[in-house]
Amino acid sequence: MASIALRFYNFPPAFGKVDVREFLHLFGLEADSLGTRRGSVCAVVLLSTEAEVRLVISRLHQLLLGKYRLKVEYCDGKKKAKVDDGKNEATVGSEAAAKRQKAIESVLQRGAMQTFEGFPPSSILYQYPKISPATVDNIARELTSNKAFYYQVLHLMNKMNLRPPFAVQDEARNPHSASQEGSSLLPQSDEESELESELESDTENTGPTRKKVKLNSSLPLPKTMKVMNYAPDTQPAVPPNVPKTSKLKIRISGNFLNTAENESEPAAEASEPASERESVPASVEDILSNRIPEEQRASLNVFQNYAAGDPSGKLYIKNLAKQVTEQDLMEIYQLFHDKAAIQAIDVKLMKTGRMKGQAFVSFLPVDEDSPSEAKQFAKCIATALSTTNGYILKNKPMVGRIPLTTVSNNHSLQPQPPAGIPGGNVLRKPEPVLCDDKFFLYRKRQEKDQDPFARLSDEVLLHIFKWLPKKTLFRCGEVCRRFNRVTKDDSLWVRIDLSGRTLNSNALRFILSHGFTILRMAQAEIVRPSELVFPPDHRTKLQYLDLSMTTIDKSGLFTLLAVCRSLRKLSLENIPLDDAICSEIAQNPNIETLNLSMCSDISPTGLLVIVSSLRRLQNFNLAWTHLSPSALSHLVTKCNPGMLRLNISGCRTTLTDSEIALIVRRCPTLLELDVSDCTNLTHKTIDHLCRLQKLEYLALSRCYNINTTSYLKLANLETLAFLDIFGLMSDSSLAVVQSAMGCIGINKFYHSSIARPTIGSRRTSIWGIKTRD
Repeated sequence: MASIALRFYNFPPAFGKVDVREFLHLFGLEADSLGTRRGSVCAVVLLSTEAEVRLVISRLHQLLLGKYRLKVEYCDGKKKAKVDDGKNEATVGSEAAAKRQKAIESVLQRGAMQTFEGFPPSSILYQYPKISPATVDNIARELTSNKAFYYQVLHLMNKMNLRPPFAVQDEARNPHSASQEGSSLLPQSDEESELESELESDTENTGPTRKKVKLNSSLPLPKTMKVMNYAPDTQPAVPPNVPKTSKLKIRISGNFLNTAENESEPAAEASEPASERESVPASVEDILSNRIPEEQRASLNVFQNYAAGDPSGKLYIKNLAKQVTEQDLMEIYQLFHDKAAIQAIDVKLMKTGRMKGQAFVSFLPVDEDSPSEAKQFAKCIATALSTTNGYILKNKPMVGRIPLTTVSNNHSLQPQPPAGIPGGNVLRKPEPVLCDDKFFLYRKRQEKDQDPFARLSDEVLLHIFKWLPKKTLFRCGEVCRRFNRVTKDDSLWVRIDLSGRTLNSNALRFILSHGFTILRMAQAEIVRPSELVFPPDHRTKLQYLDLSMTTIDKSGLFTLLAVCRSLRKLSLENIPLDDAICSEIAQNPNIETLNLSMCSDISPTGLLVIVSSLRRLQNFNLAWTHLSPSALSHLVTKCNPGMLRLNISGCRTTLTDSEIALIVRRCPTLLELDVSDCTNLTHKTIDHLCRLQKLEYLALSRCYNINTTSYLKLANLETLAFLDIFGLMSDSSLAVVQSAMGCIGINKFYHSSIARPTIGSRRTSIWGIKTRD
């Protein structure tokens, strides 16, 4: 079978040929030849099978070596890597020239057939002449005759973010019309480049150039446009119909042109650039002549939904060019300064933030109490607004209006008191200080009759509320009746963790009324549990209840269990009990797991009621409950035959071999059994336990009357996995027992986990069910 060649390249420059060979040797590869590629070492490796090739490519291709990624690709096995065999420079140069000439001839041959669609090889050097009309015409003819070349040009224009060529261009932007007028296709002049840099940058241009007054198009063309290759049988793209806006005819006075031409001359000591001072008018006639006519303003976006506003002593100006200064605005509005009615004019231009390009012009009246002067003051403001609205300042039309404010800065524009009432007796507000920093432009909020939440169904609200914590749900229930109804859904009140909390009886009753099914109250404290009272025939939905080491008296516990009839798993560890409480526990026939470890005051009658009623009980923990012999007798004779896990450790003198024999006979399917600290058990217990064919865990710690050799009989139990015999043997004896037991784990668990709600690191779950959302 022919060998398959792979080329390895893009090694780090620090790698030499020896390093490359050692690197490949680490992966079980041997380099057939070594050479150089783009300044770094490359290698060719020959492999025999395709499976080896796929394995090598999957492991080494794109492998990161420092800052370089190794590349592996197929290559022709006949072509070896370029090896430095000591040839002189003349020989190497002649071979390179021959290869170069051969590559050029190949490219020219393919170009003659017009089948070349890719980029030329890197070995060909093109010399590009300067742009000329003849070159552009030749390129245009090639575009017309070669469709592939046409689509490549469109792709390149799209990639360079150029204007799409489908729309009809203006004559000023058409290069062919420009060439017909005598302008050659040369790079942009200094004037045009400075204009473009000024438009693109945020800094002001200080050059002595003069800008032409023009309007931005109200319908800007998109910057990019997707270009698609259509099949020959499909319909070609049709240029979109761009609506043409009517041209605005602006007449500029001769004085304004003369002023602009004089200012365009460079001045060595000028404080401001001439380009920024050219558009400032010298009279009201200049403003009127360089203003957008009122009938043409509706075609511009900045004048859409325009409203002048209510009379006020302040004007709000927007759509200002970034070259406009406060001095420009001051010179414009000084033309409307009437000393008889206006005391001063103040201009505040916003240069940064959200209000950039906007300004406030404030007019301070001379005398507010005079009706005639107030009327003249309002007339001056109205004249200034109507005259300057639409004036083209620095190539952008100004948009002026009265700001939206509820407090007027001019008391003279407010309604005057009746003539019969003296002005001195009228209560007036204090005169506001003219400060633009504290002036805010806002719009009155419109009252909406429709409630937005009315569009959402209860199911959507329910999915939103399920992500909220319980405390927030209580607050949401107080918003409205609908929220209160949705927040009381049972799916929102499934689990809650109140471990370590201090609760009074009212809080506990309120929590249980929400229908929780999982409740953890380990180590909690119930204050005044005797006051815990529930309505008659009230039943909770609790199924998993953890009251381990909870501080509660017998009466409170009895009241709590009296309303629970659906319990499946219950833990009352280290809580005193009585016969009444045992009777309430027995009223839950679906209990599968019951933890009564370290509970006191368990009488034989109470235990008999529990084991006789709970026929589904599978996990039962009675460790250290100090059961009497009669109570043990009821347990071993009345317990559920399907018991799987049982813990009766701590019966020091009451549990004997005969009770173990009864348990084995009564519950043959036991999986886990803990009879630790039962000192009356002997080796006969081992013989009885060997009949449990499904036993997996056995605890006989501190059973001192059982011989050490008797434990070796447990090796015959095939299902036994763990054996705890703490406090009986030395380390050497344990080693002997461990070797005899084989794969049985010895002394792996310090504490029993039978029927316990929380095990190990799972401190926020009970019986494997989480208690927190």
